[in-house]
Amino acid sequence: MKIIQLIIVAVSLIFLSCNQTPSLDKYYVTHQEKQGFMTIDVPTSILELNTNSLTETQKKAYQSVSKLNFLGFKKSESDAATFTSEKQNVIAILKDSKYQELIRFNVDDKQGMIKYTGTPNNIDEFVFFAVVESEGFIITRILGNDMNPQNIFELLRTLKEDNININADELKKIATFFDTIKK
Repeated sequence: MKIIQLIIVAVSLIFLSCNQTPSLDKYYVTHQEKQGFMTIDVPTSILELNTNSLTETQKKAYQSVSKLNFLGFKKSESDAATFTSEKQNVIAILKDSKYQELIRFNVDDKQGMIKYTGTPNNIDEFVFFAVVESEGFIITRILGNDMNPQNIFELLRTLKEDNININADELKKIATFFDTIKK
């Protein structure tokens, strides 16, 4: 009987310890309704993309992306301490060894990084984290399966160059967020 009780306690501790680990998913969920934050989930269907005009590499890249998650924090004078604390929380999460660094930048009061999970040729998630000390921060996640950085960057270049129709409702929310940050 004591062995069964010991096993139950051990299994419970394992489950509890797993749930205590901070993650970007948990951060998104716990912060999406908090004051100062804005969250948007954007499925790839928002792009009205004619895949017939894409190369095979671009099609593969487009099909490997399932959705984008956006979380932004707009800093104000009254919540400077919250901004600093939340920024440090995100940085701590992104220090997890599952996030591999792809790019890091630092220009004036702007810092950012792009990290990924998975392997270099089969990425499951890209994470873009950018901070403007005077304005706030954003976290954008590109979620998918077997994404390849070169293919994704080629697809992004094509989207930028071509006149792509985008369902404006969701993206207007993001643009509005950035407009309010600039003010």
